[in-house]
Amino acid sequence: MKPMPKVRDELIEKYGKIVRYHPDWDVRNEAISGLSRSRSPLAVPHLVRALRDKSETNRETAAHALGNIGDLKAVPHLVRRLKDSSDSVKARAAGALLWMAGKTEGVEVEGKSAKAFQLIAQHIGWQDSPDTIRKAYRAALEGKINEKNARLYVKQLRAMEGSLK
Repeated sequence: MKPMPKVRDELIEKYGKIVRYHPDWDVRNEAISGLSRSRSPLAVPHLVRALRDKSETNRETAAHALGNIGDLKAVPHLVRRLKDSSDSVKARAAGALLWMAGKTEGVEVEGKSAKAFQLIAQHIGWQDSPDTIRKAYRAALEGKINEKNARLYVKQLRAMEGSLK
């Protein structure tokens, strides 16, 4: 049974405060998981904040949650996590982006960031390193690639990294 919208929104705000202020990383992680289960776009700002948590586990959980929700407003924040000090956080952020990429084909998107991500989404895959995904996104955002050359650009990034398969 799903909570009523008003109750759900109130829970999201309460979980958001826990994510922001609670001193125990494990309690914050439970709140992040609760936000993930809501699958609400209202949870996105709280989860974006959790991507900067001191706890590696919490950053991983937040990246996974953002992928599940699939709101393209999270893309630039997930891309930043591709440079995280933790390899597991990088992998979760890359996985979230790839999961979201599968949902963008044929969808009308708004905003420069979402359009840049949509441009590369069909050309990135699980074999790509977080660095390849980050560089392709950055190039799309800066207008260096377009629909005609995106596939080739991503392929060249793979080759430069030695991950061409």
